[in-house]
Amino acid sequence: MPGRNWAWLDVDDVHGKCLLPCHLFRSKTLVKLSLGTNTNIGKLPPDVSLPALKSLSIDSIVFAYKDLCDVLLPGCPMLEELTVRHENDLNELYTYSISSQSIKKLKVYYDSKYRNDYMSFDAPSLVSLDYTDYALYKYPLVNFESLLEAKLNLYYSEKIKRPDITGLIIGISNVQTLHLCGGSVDGNDGDTCDVTIGLLQVKVLDVLGYKGTAKEFEHLKSLFGGIECIEKMRVEFEEYMWW
Repeated sequence: MPGRNWAWLDVDDVHGKCLLPCHLFRSKTLVKLSLGTNTNIGKLPPDVSLPALKSLSIDSIVFAYKDLCDVLLPGCPMLEELTVRHENDLNELYTYSISSQSIKKLKVYYDSKYRNDYMSFDAPSLVSLDYTDYALYKYPLVNFESLLEAKLNLYYSEKIKRPDITGLIIGISNVQTLHLCGGSVDGNDGDTCDVTIGLLQVKVLDVLGYKGTAKEFEHLKSLFGGIECIEKMRVEFEEYMWW
């Protein structure tokens, strides 16, 4: 472990319980911090203070209850970029709420069919969102007041019979550019988002890697084709493209 005046630190490929020194979370010079993979960092000190940190990457980290949102993120007042990634089925690893007043770019990648059924976001300064996950039962809080661009890649799980992405759609309704990966629309039966999709103010829409049926494709056209504010729309449908 380097001294206290470092600007960048990558703690990776450490398996088991890794107890990081408390002074790591009180560094006045640290600008970029990467934590992972599958590392249990234990209980964070209550006085986390990383005043210079601008980039934080978290890969399959085990946090004590609410330590990420209530302790770590509030201690990073200048944080601009946050990446949270989990690729396993251990519920204890997952963070179900992300809250930061300062972040401008957020990337969330979750890959588990068996985790909790909700997700909340409170990031009023966020400009860019990249979100990959299974569509969940509810999104009780989605606050993206400044969001301009979003990429959604939502899959559908047999465990969650009737996902409701209404809260998510409403929360991103002010985006100017929206990228939808195929999974986000292939499995949608229209029950939960036909009404709220009309609230979108999007001007540029990309649907990437669409693999739905011809019937679903017609539904997709009717769903987005009626949004008058769209200036440019592109749908990649196997070897066929419609705009």
